[in-house]
Amino acid sequence: MYSRIIQATSPTGYRMPAPRAILEVTYPDREALLAKNCILAYHGSKLENFHSILHNGLSPLFASERSLFGKGIYFGSDLAISIDYSPQASFVWNKSILGERLSCVAVCYVDKKAYSTSKKNSPESYIVVDSSADMQLKYLFVYSQKRKSKSGVTNILQKNKFIIVLLIYILILVFIYYRR
Repeated sequence: MYSRIIQATSPTGYRMPAPRAILEVTYPDREALLAKNCILAYHGSKLENFHSILHNGLSPLFASERSLFGKGIYFGSDLAISIDYSPQASFVWNKSILGERLSCVAVCYVDKKAYSTSKKNSPESYIVVDSSADMQLKYLFVYSQKRKSKSGVTNILQKNKFIIVLLIYILILVFIYYRR
């Protein structure tokens, strides 16, 4: 699926890293928009914002008037653009199977009419949409920082904490017994 999306959207040919996971987002009441005349575009944001994005959608209300190309929802026509706006989370999930530090990029369908009426002063690779009605979130690319492999001794100690504590306790009991 990833290679199909990249082939359809990345004109620059940059080799971007594959995401650790691809999540498909479905909104049954809005599937009709996806069948219309749309293009795929990317939206990068902080990981903390994606809970709201999934529940409320992307909204131009959160855009600033001081944004580079005016108010609106910003997309990149190429993943290489939007991935820069998706920094890895500042917090760590030690037990996550996806990785300890995550970031997300949204893949959205954008109505071609909204795309063609994009802000005139924005570069070709940027898409600025005025209304959330002109776009639909379809996939989330989840990226993760590679875990650092721990040394063999550290790994054994972490996996066998209970046994190690039990052995130390038994050694203390044996020491006390022979001390008498």
